[in-house]
Amino acid sequence: MDYFPLFIRTTDRAVLFVGGSEDAGHKLALIAKSSARLILFGAVSDSRITAMIEAGTVTHHPRPVTLADTAGAAYAYIAADDHDERDAAIADFSRAGLPYCVVDDRLRSTFITPALIDRDPGVVAIGTEGTAPVLA
Repeated sequence: MDYFPLFIRTTDRAVLFVGGSEDAGHKLALIAKSSARLILFGAVSDSRITAMIEAGTVTHHPRPVTLADTAGAAYAYIAADDHDERDAAIADFSRAGLPYCVVDDRLRSTFITPALIDRDPGVVAIGTEGTAPVLA
């Protein structure tokens, strides 16, 4: 087993997002079901994310993420279209020891997100180690 399934506490913690693409929108919508504070860095191109910002569900900083921004965060998603922005975020998250997922790039990620069956309060996670997400 190359990926061990875990459930991470999000109460009173932030989940960081880098990049406001459609891929980020999917992850934001998923994590919005948790108690985490959602903080997005960078440009936004997805209308669903814009609506979440306007509704106050997501805090938006239209600037690159920094090492200082990682304090107290539970984990992070990187969905930046800009490769330099992505690589800088990977470097900062690595320095901070913050787990991160580069969306659709499991080889550069420190964790991956499994398929979820959410029947609150019961949640089932189904993983294929990123090799066959459609199967999950």
